[in-house]
Amino acid sequence: MGKSKTVIVKVGTGYLFGDSKSSYYLKEHNWKGLTEEIAGIMYNGIEVALVSSGAVAIGAMEEGLTALPNDVDERAALASVGQGYLIEEYKNRLKEYKIACGQLLVIYEDLYERADSVREVSKILFDKMDLPIYNYNDTVARKETMLDNDIVAAKLGVQLKVKLVVMLSNPVNGLGTGGGKTKKEAKEILDQGGIELKILNGEYELGDSETYEKYGTKYKPKIREVLEDYFN
Repeated sequence: MGKSKTVIVKVGTGYLFGDSKSSYYLKEHNWKGLTEEIAGIMYNGIEVALVSSGAVAIGAMEEGLTALPNDVDERAALASVGQGYLIEEYKNRLKEYKIACGQLLVIYEDLYERADSVREVSKILFDKMDLPIYNYNDTVARKETMLDNDIVAAKLGVQLKVKLVVMLSNPVNGLGTGGGKTKKEAKEILDQGGIELKILNGEYELGDSETYEKYGTKYKPKIREVLEDYFN
């Protein structure tokens, strides 16, 4: 079977949230730029599967914490608080573009042992032009099978038979668990499936008249320039 017209976009916690040492906060420019760009990609006929970290950070933000706990179970409890807030944030922002989103919380077994279910639900959402948003379910996962969302994105890319996985990365100390090690592991998984991995650093910036004329967007695109090499 050939590759699908689908792109996996993975966004890390440090890309969506900042740490001011007294509280956590939303990086508005990245939230606005990301959701605007995803909407533009979808309206151009390319399916997007978003893998988003951030449940622990937004949970901490809502509870007014100034530091994340080191204990795994305490982080899992924060994730249980944050998962609802995270999907609500996406839902409210995508509403502007008339795009609905579905939340798919996955664990090790979903990615390694029962992939059919994830594929079928994703296909239904794609057919409805909805945005599936995946996140590793820290709340119920066994400690010995915990996975970083870099690996989730890679395994999902193989399952959905995509051409390309894009990772937006801007790590911040104290936020997120991924890094060079997990991205290397993700690349090894993707290489086996003949899938390209692009890691894009740097944050979204406001565009100018040329940006608007070419893309119809307020923010300079990051993902779309890469897609032009794969979906022309």
